[in-house]
Amino acid sequence: MGEKKILKNKRKSDTIQHIRREVLMKKKRAIPYGYTFVNGELQIEENEAKIIRLIFSDYMNGISMSELAGKLTRLSIPYCEKRVQWNKCIIARIIDNEKYTGINGYLPIIDIEEYKEAQICKKERTKKQLFKDSSEIGMIRAKTVCQACGERMIRIHESRNRCPIKW
Repeated sequence: MGEKKILKNKRKSDTIQHIRREVLMKKKRAIPYGYTFVNGELQIEENEAKIIRLIFSDYMNGISMSELAGKLTRLSIPYCEKRVQWNKCIIARIIDNEKYTGINGYLPIIDIEEYKEAQICKKERTKKQLFKDSSEIGMIRAKTVCQACGERMIRIHESRNRCPIKW
């Protein structure tokens, strides 16, 4: 009789551990990197917040998103449970996430000026990349505008797509 009770408690404990793992994984997808829930309240996860500050600082000091992703992966910094692989899309989402400044009920990890400076850096880097095309493409770009909104057309090159160049 005692063995059945122990086995039942073990199953219950295993189930609780499984639910905790699922909640943790869901939590990591539902809230931004750098935050966690403690007793139902949103809190800053200080170890992750240090990484957020490092990302913003390094990015504004000229390190590319790909280089940042490689650095964090080499250092085995976990992004979420069982994942230490970083990529430039994750870095871009962090740099673009205004919640880190303390909006919408989030506690501030970086100040608004740092966020704005990172956005300016990103915009400047994007401009530089857009103008790396040949002079022929530059001439086309200068004269081509969107019929709907009047903005200049931007050439997008993605080699992994079937049609690698889009406007």
